[in-house]
Amino acid sequence: MAGNKQNVSAQIGAMLKMARGERLLAAVCLILLTAGAAQAESYRFTGGTTVPGDSHNWFNADNWTPATVGAPKKVPGPTDDATINITGINPILNQAVTVNNLTVAGGGMIAGGSVTVNGTLTMTGGLFQGVTVNANGGMEISSAPGFGFATLIGGNLLSVGTDHLSSGGLTLTQNAKFTNVGTFIIGGTAQILRTGTTDTSQFINQGNFRVSGTGFNAPTITAESKTTLFFDNQLKVEVEDGALSLDAFVRSNGTFITDIELAVIKIATGGNLELNTGAGL
Repeated sequence: MAGNKQNVSAQIGAMLKMARGERLLAAVCLILLTAGAAQAESYRFTGGTTVPGDSHNWFNADNWTPATVGAPKKVPGPTDDATINITGINPILNQAVTVNNLTVAGGGMIAGGSVTVNGTLTMTGGLFQGVTVNANGGMEISSAPGFGFATLIGGNLLSVGTDHLSSGGLTLTQNAKFTNVGTFIIGGTAQILRTGTTDTSQFINQGNFRVSGTGFNAPTITAESKTTLFFDNQLKVEVEDGALSLDAFVRSNGTFITDIELAVIKIATGGNLELNTGAGL
């Protein structure tokens, strides 16, 4: 009998030790997770280095200013947020970078290289020049007072999330490519614009392109040149309300849908809507 009591006591002791060990392990994991989260910071590009000729270098930590007092001075990484809103001192990339959220605003511009944004890409005005952009978490697009439309100058932008363009517009120029494989929502009087009479920039819709919240307004897809393809619909364009005005060469291998009786698709003078075999309207 005494032996049995000793065995039970030993088992209870072992269980208590195990429980204490599990609590300790959980506490250590929590500390590590908290430490990792604390390292995520927001940074703004200022080009503040004193090194001659290096003020455009994305990878120089002295060109970045932490948005939080006491945050370490460093180049923003995959868990950090970055803002580019300075005119005249734009970062130039010569290799790929990854950030969490990215804001390009006003006259801010990023040139060259490749940028992956795992969170939200916000373009309030702002420019990308010759950049390969992977927007994995969606986009918020609008114009900036005094700076005009958000603009892609050459390069390629792939968006796989949900994008919103409700005011101002998005300009594609110098053979830029914007590919939507997620959901692109346009509303109000917003425009998607291609400039240049010989430009071959394209907006390629491989997801859902939705016109929503327009009321009696009509967002516009427009291009100076009506003879070369600008808007290529490969899946679905849906007009939930209001209208969508086409003032460009638009081709569809997918479908154009109007959800309500008063929703319409307008083809402007000079505009061209080409429906290929199997396409629906």
